[in-house]
Amino acid sequence: MAEISGEDPDELFNSALTAGVQGVSKNTDRLSRKFAKKTVRRMITDQIPNDDTLLNGEDLILENNATSVLKMGKKELEAALENNKWETILTMCAVKESNALANISKVLKFRKVQDYEKAVRQLLIKNDEVLEFVRKLFDDLFDQLHS
Repeated sequence: MAEISGEDPDELFNSALTAGVQGVSKNTDRLSRKFAKKTVRRMITDQIPNDDTLLNGEDLILENNATSVLKMGKKELEAALENNKWETILTMCAVKESNALANISKVLKFRKVQDYEKAVRQLLIKNDEVLEFVRKLFDDLFDQLHS
């Protein structure tokens, strides 16, 4: 957007970051609960033994640390918001479920969120460095999908 508008890219970036963080911060409780639910589900799934162990009839005890996961997740999200750690925020919660994208779109002077999303997709198509950065946010998901 800075290339198109001639505005200072650092100022636009900082404004967009602030707007995104504010959009997420209004939903901290709900988003941290959703993060905790996903984390606890994954932790429980990871504890399930293989089929042979299950078929042998061994007792199975699954630990559920949901309360501590929720507290830790909320604390981590709040720290990320306080320190403007956008990458951490992106990896912890679905920003689409907050006002973040609308706020960012407005600050960057897009008419609609869909216009902002379209611009982001175009950037990912045209800029390999940005695409690689975004892929790293998803760990090895891209490799798993293409193997």
